[in-house]
Amino acid sequence: MVHAYSLINLLYFIATNINVYIGVSLLSPENKGKGEAMIVKERMKSQILYTLVDEEADLVVGKATLTDVSESARLHTIYVDPKFRGRGYGERLMKEILEDLGHKLISLSTHYGGVRFFKKYNFEIKNGDLSNCSTLIDMIRQPSMT
Repeated sequence: MVHAYSLINLLYFIATNINVYIGVSLLSPENKGKGEAMIVKERMKSQILYTLVDEEADLVVGKATLTDVSESARLHTIYVDPKFRGRGYGERLMKEILEDLGHKLISLSTHYGGVRFFKKYNFEIKNGDLSNCSTLIDMIRQPSMT
């Protein structure tokens, strides 16, 4: 028999430490042929994991991880499986992240090849140029005012 006190503690822990949000993106006219996507968001304190699932293939095709603190967020990874690139999944993940956290300053580090992708979403190279960059390039996105 489970003691009521233990059950209450367990429920309190779950409620304060883990929030799971499920959002379904139905196929819109601009995404025809790109597959349907469902994003599952899991939050554990300040960490957020976005998992993108291609519902037609029934596979995880992309992920993003962030740290969300009071005034800013840090994008640690955004990844789409190479077999599923070019179908708008990276854009889908990025738009979801910006919808949730675009009101905050967002920072990240990327390789040179990722700069163009992030510039599409108003990220700027920290300190304005690439001359002092080694392997990783620091980028920031100012909070949106909407």
